[in-house]
Amino acid sequence: MQTPAQTLDDFLSQIKDLNPTNLDLIRIIKAISISAIDIKEIIETAPISNMTGSTGKTNIHKEEIQLLDNSANTIFVENLMETQLISHIVSEELQDPLHKPTNSPSYFVSIDPVDGSSNITSSITIGSILGIWKLDNSEQINDNLFIPNSPQMIAAIYTIYGPSTILVIACNSMVNAFALNPAKKAFIQTHKNIKTPNECKYYSVNENYFLKWTNKTQKTISFLRDNYSLRYVGSLIADFHRNLLNGGIFLYPENKDYPNGKLRLLYEILPLSYIIENAGGIASTGKANPLTIKPSHHHQKTPLIIGSKKIVTKILSML
Repeated sequence: MQTPAQTLDDFLSQIKDLNPTNLDLIRIIKAISISAIDIKEIIETAPISNMTGSTGKTNIHKEEIQLLDNSANTIFVENLMETQLISHIVSEELQDPLHKPTNSPSYFVSIDPVDGSSNITSSITIGSILGIWKLDNSEQINDNLFIPNSPQMIAAIYTIYGPSTILVIACNSMVNAFALNPAKKAFIQTHKNIKTPNECKYYSVNENYFLKWTNKTQKTISFLRDNYSLRYVGSLIADFHRNLLNGGIFLYPENKDYPNGKLRLLYEILPLSYIIENAGGIASTGKANPLTIKPSHHHQKTPLIIGSKKIVTKILSML
């Protein structure tokens, strides 16, 4: 008889058995998984429910806020706050962080509610990215300008909204993936203890910036072009997920238009760096491991090179 597939609830029960202190984290993961299902349902009907397009407003990065960005941000914030465990939330769609001291051990959560939201009108894969930090009792009373240290990060999660709805969780030094069964509204485990291949199959980069890169960066991209296949969706999380499973490298280097890169440290780079390291890969800004950087502000940007260990190490040696 075939063994029944493990559900997300089964997985969470296992990590509770491993360490009873994981109870808070389990509640937070459940809130995120419920949010992902809600957002997935909005995305599926977006083209026929007037949920595509812009709000007419811009975020702190001067990017147009999509209707979907607003809705997803609200869903995540409301579900996370219902746990009564979250004292700080930083989001791409919030100019100022939320701060609400709690009476219990508290957590700091960073959110990119919809990565690649401008692709929704083309039905291209998009996703959400979240990081989770545990704070001590003195830190939770800090105001909304507080920023945690990277070593306090205890989990990172991303979702994929595409042909399937995927939930990827890094915690307890492992990376596990789950796919949504829409009929049962339950996530079923599809990948256990993911380890990204050491060998590279693909490179992902926006080559439109080639002439705006430094000479060293141009040489590294030429090397990748001569040796590997280009796969670039234009949605960070879609490119990252493919490379995580199949082996590859994603790059968003500094360029003349974006001397500090374009990706955000707290709610894009740090969660994905945490995930790739737990999966045996490497992340770098080109100069340092992002997980060693203390962010100077909530919306800080930095370059990113991330993926399979062997190719990232090779590229860093060329810079």
